[in-house]
Amino acid sequence: MTTVEQRLTRLEAVYEHLATKADVADLRAELKADIARLHTEMKADYGSLRAEMHRINATLIRWLVSLMAGALVIGLGGITAIFRFLG
Repeated sequence: MTTVEQRLTRLEAVYEHLATKADVADLRAELKADIARLHTEMKADYGSLRAEMHRINATLIRWLVSLMAGALVIGLGGITAIFRFLG
């Protein structure tokens, strides 16, 4: 059976590994600062991502309008050729 002194010695050996309220408060402050920093970075990334999406959208619309205009010209040219050939 272990004595009270032996048990106390074992507890004191482990004691230095335990966190104090001050340790927890410091960790909490660090965590809050990290979260705030990440939030700011994410907002900046979201803003740049949104701008990039708008740029891509505008490019796609320009291509789509160009392709549709080209298809319209080709279609009208084909119809004109058919009428000239038949008429």
